[in-house]
Amino acid sequence: MRCISAFLKSDKGATAVEYALMVSGIAAVVCVVAALLGTNVLRLFQSAITGW
Repeated sequence: MRCISAFLKSDKGATAVEYALMVSGIAAVVCVVAALLGTNVLRLFQSAITGW
């Protein structure tokens, strides 16, 4: 019975879930920024090539 009570009182699982949510949010932002900047960087290099 003590094991179940200790398990229910533990907040380690909640902390892990919170970190997982933060990491997934940061990963989503990084993907969006990379996609947006990737297009702009490609245009920059293409304009540099055609300018030569």
